[in-house]
Amino acid sequence: MALTNPRYLALVLKKVLRDLRQGWLSFGACVAMLALSVSLFLAFNSAAYSLKRSTESNYQKLHFLDFTLLVSNISQSALSRVSQIPGVASVQGRATSSIKVLLDPPSVPEFRSRSVDGLLIGLPFDRRPEVNDVYVEKGRYLSQARGEALLEARFAKHHNFQLGDSIRVSTFNGERRFNVVGLVSSPEYVWMATNPFDPRPMDKRFGVVFVSDSDAFSALGGSFYNEIHVRVAEGEDAESVQTVAEERMSPYLRRSSISREQQPSHALVLRDERAFQGLAAFFPVVFLTLSSVTLFSTLWQLVSRQRRQIGILMSQGCSPFDLLSHYLILGLIVGCVGTVLGVLIGVPLGHLATKFYTRTLGLPFVEIITPVTSLALIVLLALGLSFLAAWTATNRVLKLDPIKALRSEFKEGWAPRSETLLDRFLPTRLKFGLRNLLRNPGRTILSILGIAVSVAQIVMTLAIFDSQNETLGYYFSSVHRYDFEVQMDHVTGATSLPHVASWPETESVEYCLRRPATLVFNGQEVRTNVWGLEPKNELLRLYNKRGERVYVSSEPFLFMGPVQMERLGVQPGDAVTLSLNRNNADAPVFRFSIAGALHEPLANPPKLDLALLQQISEKSEEVPPGGINTLLVKAKPGMAETLQARLDAEEQFRRYSSPAETRDEVESLLRMLNASKSLILAFTTIFALVVLLGTTTMNVLERSREFATLSCLGVSDTKLASLLLIETVILWFFGFLLGLPAGIALGTEMMNSFQSQLLQLDLSLGLSNVFTTAVVSLLVCVAALLNGLLKLRSLPLTAATQDRFE
Repeated sequence: MALTNPRYLALVLKKVLRDLRQGWLSFGACVAMLALSVSLFLAFNSAAYSLKRSTESNYQKLHFLDFTLLVSNISQSALSRVSQIPGVASVQGRATSSIKVLLDPPSVPEFRSRSVDGLLIGLPFDRRPEVNDVYVEKGRYLSQARGEALLEARFAKHHNFQLGDSIRVSTFNGERRFNVVGLVSSPEYVWMATNPFDPRPMDKRFGVVFVSDSDAFSALGGSFYNEIHVRVAEGEDAESVQTVAEERMSPYLRRSSISREQQPSHALVLRDERAFQGLAAFFPVVFLTLSSVTLFSTLWQLVSRQRRQIGILMSQGCSPFDLLSHYLILGLIVGCVGTVLGVLIGVPLGHLATKFYTRTLGLPFVEIITPVTSLALIVLLALGLSFLAAWTATNRVLKLDPIKALRSEFKEGWAPRSETLLDRFLPTRLKFGLRNLLRNPGRTILSILGIAVSVAQIVMTLAIFDSQNETLGYYFSSVHRYDFEVQMDHVTGATSLPHVASWPETESVEYCLRRPATLVFNGQEVRTNVWGLEPKNELLRLYNKRGERVYVSSEPFLFMGPVQMERLGVQPGDAVTLSLNRNNADAPVFRFSIAGALHEPLANPPKLDLALLQQISEKSEEVPPGGINTLLVKAKPGMAETLQARLDAEEQFRRYSSPAETRDEVESLLRMLNASKSLILAFTTIFALVVLLGTTTMNVLERSREFATLSCLGVSDTKLASLLLIETVILWFFGFLLGLPAGIALGTEMMNSFQSQLLQLDLSLGLSNVFTTAVVSLLVCVAALLNGLLKLRSLPLTAATQDRFE
């Protein structure tokens, strides 16, 4: 007989289909796990690839820069010094100015209007910019030399700006008004952020206003550019061109140039691309490996159950290779079905993930593509592992002797012939369960591993959710204990401010001073803000990693969290220099020692004593003695809204924010991560259910002859069920013991891989989730046991107690 014989091939396929029908649950579990693995790989890989292609498409169509030169007041003619550099494709000079976007109607004076920070950007009105063009989502592009503005679309949506509205901005040279003619998106602000180390979305609190070059020059007070944006010709080395441009423009540079990789928006998009790629590699590989192990286990046990049948067929002249081909075909059918289902699920799932993320970013040009190489890779990998699992599980058929195959597989004398500790101390039912598990250690280990892996996956995902919730809860209840952070535009004396502490709505007030500073350590420079806090600060508490309170000191110590310490490359005890006046090269420099690291899950500026920062400010800048520019205000219970209304009415309080708004921004930042985690949790839960159901049912069905024999010997169905329940609980117990620490370890590894520069999480797992995982996994094991018992009850005892062809 051979597979080239059509009649024999038909018989082989008939037996394959019969085996699939008889073991549909076990093989169905293998198919489901393989489909989940393939679909998850394709979903994340397609999302990562499509995100990259979409951003590249936007960059290409909107002429995104390769690097920026920050210069001091250069004219249009000076741009030729850059455009003549070999390798430069296009150059665009730009005038930009920091502004306040006024949010109240024109009837509210500038000094009383609510405002948010923003940036005024000049564009040519008579042509489109050669670098960093904008995409007009609504309305039109600029057509007049004066008075028209384009507004960033997400900011406009949050603050309800419409086409035709008048927008007011406060500049260094007074208030300006513009007519909004278009809502746009820019390649510079794919991710709305101005700092790559603070990826919180700034859609609500930062407005980008594009106006004509003439209006931008007017806001700056002169006809000059302060930025040069450069695109490099295709095929040229951008880094080399950037170096030459820096050398040529060195007399005009006010700061180091900024490459595309350092540009805040692009840096954050790259971070997300890496996160997608990590997810595409981590989970699918784990799932695919487990799928192969499960298929191996299923086919191994199938060969064991059909051992006598194999012996009979070999005795009748069937070659071992023909028999082996049957099991290999069986494994490949499972692999093909699982792979096809995975592709059918994974491709649209990847498209949905891409649409969700690109819609969150507001990308105007979206390319949704399933990479052919990734598709081919996962298909070949899935089929290859299926074949390998089938071959590994069944190649022992080639070594079987027909005479030995007709006999029982278990060797005589395996059981101990004298009384053991099990016999002496354990009850009969528990002893029965343990002996059955020890009798076939291979099957027992596979069952325990299946349960452990399922538990580990659920624990890992739930632990990440718990960690996020606990971290945010700690940060916004134990650290930030105020209701409002009130900011002034200028440093002022506390005595000149309204006495907020005496308001009936106020519970407590603390004064703070925030100043922009430059920190230097071993040549490494970091520009950041520093906070001066009162010595016994209660509204903004500081803690170390051990949970102990930390207080600022009148000694020259800087207190910072691990993110800022890593940026600067310092350790506790290191000495750094601090200067406040960035625009003055001769500004005084002060030495500080780094205190012990703060426990700051969210990255925050360094802190020091308020009086110390006030003294430094007086020596560095023209500020009043004892000056402050920030109030931390806590309202009495139930009085927050009334207090907010009073803060709105005060002329000196231009802006205020609350921890609740910060939490909203952080949760918005985590929205995509949470969506990915929810998808993973759904997949891991389904995967776990399939593994538990498959392994437990397989364990029961494999021993149908044993259970039927016990029934023939008078063991009641109730007693048999109790014996099997004890056995299943033992399997679950050891699987849970292995899965719990494995899940915590996997969760820690995953969080360490995807920690952002804003949010630092410590793994946490609540007892409620541990209990939930334990109960759910046990119930699934019991449900699988009941499913197997129902199948046994429907099987005639005479058929179950003898070997037969299935």
